[in-house]
Amino acid sequence: MGFEPDCSGAIDVTVDPRTKHGGRDSTVAAVPVHTEKRAFAQGRQGCVSGVGEVCLGSGACLILATLLITLLLSTLSTSSVHADTPRPRTNLQITLWESGTPGERELLSELVFSFQRANPDIVIALEWHDIDLLDDLVRRWCGRYRDHAPDVTVLPEMMAYDYRDHLIELPSDLRATLRDEFAPSVVRRARGRAGGVPWSVGTPALYYRTDLFEEAGLSVPRTPEELIEAAEVLADPPHCYGLGVPGPGGGGEKLLHTLASAFGPGRRERDDRDDARDGETRDANERDNEEDADEDQDDEDEPDPIVRALELLVAVQARGGLQPEVLTWSESDLVDLFAEGRLAMMIARPQAAGALRRPAQDEDEMEWSTAPLPMTDRGVGQVEVDWLVVFENSGRRENALRFLQYIAEQESQRALTTLPAVPATRALAQEFADRKPWSGHIPALEGGEGVTMSTWERRRGELADAFAWAISGRLTPSEALERARQ
Repeated sequence: MGFEPDCSGAIDVTVDPRTKHGGRDSTVAAVPVHTEKRAFAQGRQGCVSGVGEVCLGSGACLILATLLITLLLSTLSTSSVHADTPRPRTNLQITLWESGTPGERELLSELVFSFQRANPDIVIALEWHDIDLLDDLVRRWCGRYRDHAPDVTVLPEMMAYDYRDHLIELPSDLRATLRDEFAPSVVRRARGRAGGVPWSVGTPALYYRTDLFEEAGLSVPRTPEELIEAAEVLADPPHCYGLGVPGPGGGGEKLLHTLASAFGPGRRERDDRDDARDGETRDANERDNEEDADEDQDDEDEPDPIVRALELLVAVQARGGLQPEVLTWSESDLVDLFAEGRLAMMIARPQAAGALRRPAQDEDEMEWSTAPLPMTDRGVGQVEVDWLVVFENSGRRENALRFLQYIAEQESQRALTTLPAVPATRALAQEFADRKPWSGHIPALEGGEGVTMSTWERRRGELADAFAWAISGRLTPSEALERARQ
C-alpha cells in the first residue's frame, strides 16, 4: 500500500481567473475551511487541494500559505499604483507686503487662499513682510540670497524694471489675455520682463472736502487755474490749508511730474517715451546729447511743463494756499492731515482712500470725494502699476503661472479694486466709473502715461532739486529747473 496522507488539516485555495488587478490574473487565498491543530503539533503531513491534489508536508504547507499572502499583498499594491490617484500636492511660496492699510491683509490673504481652494493640488506658503523691508529683501533675493527668494511676489513698476533680468517673461497666452482685457495704459507700463500681472494700479486724483466746497459755493476745479483759486478761497490757516503738497523726498518730485503731465508732455518727455518704445537700444549718452539739442530747438510758444507746474505751486504758495511745512511733509502726512480735517484738497493715489476708511473723530465734519486731476486740454493722466511677478530662480514655474493666470481673471481683479486700487480691466473701469473713490481716478486711464523708467532715477533728482529751490524762493521756476539740469 502507498502512503495515504491525512488531509484533515487542509486549506482551501482557489485560483479565480476573473479577478484582475492592473491587467493581470491574480491568485486569491480563501479563508481556511478548517485547521487541524493536532496534525501540525504532531508534525504530520497535510494536504492542499485546489487545481489538483498535491501532498505536502506541514512545513511546506505553511511556506506556501506565506507565499500566497505575499502575492496577494503585492497584487493589491500594484492595483493601487495603477488606479487613478489625486495629483501630488506641491508648494508655492508667495510673499506679500503689508502697508498698514486697514483690511488689506485680510482681503489679500482671502484672495490668495481662494486660489488654493480652487487648486487643491497646490499648497500655498504665504509670507507677509512690512513694506519698509521691500528694497532690502528684493536686493538680497536678486543677489547672493536668490535661493531664498519666493516664487511669487509683488513689485512696484520701477523695481520690476530695475530687477527685470531676475524675473520671468509671461507666456504668450497670458500676455494676450492682458492685451485683450486690460486697459491699454496699464499694459503699456510693462516692458518685457519688467512686468507681470497687474496687482495694484494707481492714478492721481483730486481729493477734496465736499462740505467746505459747499459752504464756499465753489465748483470742483477742472483746470490748473481753478485749482489755484480754490486753494486760496478754502485756506484758513492754521486750522485748514487749501492744498496739501508733499515735499522733495516725500513724494513731491512725483507730484511735480504729475502736475507737469496735466499741462501736457513736453519734448523731453516725449523723446523719453519714444526711446522706451523703440526698445531703448541707443546709448544713454547719445540720448542725452539728442535731448540737449532738442531743448535748444524748443518752440518758445511751448513752455516746459515742469516750469508751468512749478509756477502753479509757487502761485498757490504766494496766495496762502499751501501749508508752511511744504518742504517737510510726506504723502502719508498729507493723508493723516486730510483725515483730521486740516486740508481742503490734496492730490493722491487710491491708496489714500484706504487710509481714509478709518472713522473720523466727527463724521459730520469729514465729508470728502474725488474728482479727476485738473488739467489742460493737452494734459494726460499718470498711471503707475504694481506687478505680480515670478522670480527667474523659481523651481515651481507652472504653479506660479497658474496663480498669475488666476489673478488675471475678472473676479480676482474685482477683489483687488477694494484695496482700493484703480480697476485695471476695461470692463471693471466701466463698471466702477461712477463709484467713489474710483470716479476720480478712472479718467486718467484714458490715454494715461507714466514716468519713463529708464530715465526716472536721474529725473527724480532733478525734480526734487528744482522743487526745493523754487518753493523756497531762492530761484524762479525756470531758473530752478535750469540749475537742476546742469
